[in-house]
Amino acid sequence: GCSSLTEVTIPYGVKEIEKYAFINCPNLERVYIPDTVVKYGESCFYGNPKLTIYAGENSCMRTYAESDGVNFVQANGEQNNQIDVLNDVKVIINGTELIYKYPVIMKNSMTFIPLRTIFEAVGCVVGWDGDLKCATVSKDGVRYEFYIGSSDVYANGKRETLAMPTSLVCGNTMVHIRAVEKLGMSVEWDGSTKTITISY
Repeated sequence: GCSSLTEVTIPYGVKEIEKYAFINCPNLERVYIPDTVVKYGESCFYGNPKLTIYAGENSCMRTYAESDGVNFVQANGEQNNQIDVLNDVKVIINGTELIYKYPVIMKNSMTFIPLRTIFEAVGCVVGWDGDLKCATVSKDGVRYEFYIGSSDVYANGKRETLAMPTSLVCGNTMVHIRAVEKLGMSVEWDGSTKTITISY
């Protein structure tokens, strides 16, 4: 019953959308649903006349959309919310494989890594300022500031530029893979083997 809701991105990892979850949201236009969703409840998107569901080709949500008369768009990573989760990515740091929780993603055809996970793994101290929406990274006397939505990174106040803006995805700060190079480290991405190699 929320009239101000216009767009929803269901986070990767969600398995079920329960019944009546988004019922009667008259201005809801777009919902992006990952392939991890395998079950939906009765009338979970009922009463949303403007709605289009964006989901994968084999998504259970295609069945829902067809049965309830909801617009459906088959979406790959770029067509969806321009975010594609890259499963089974190996992260190798100085020859050792990193065990990590949050996934690497592809956004606008660019590879993004979870800032806290990767930067802590290379010896940084990571902080977060919720008011400024800024992630801070400190190492070897240098403090780096990454602002959500900005391509700028500040190293002890000196502005540098990243290839893509820092993003907040499902509560995680994600930075372009080349952000690691700002710390004087080498990073390589092998798309054929889905391997990120960081050395320093």
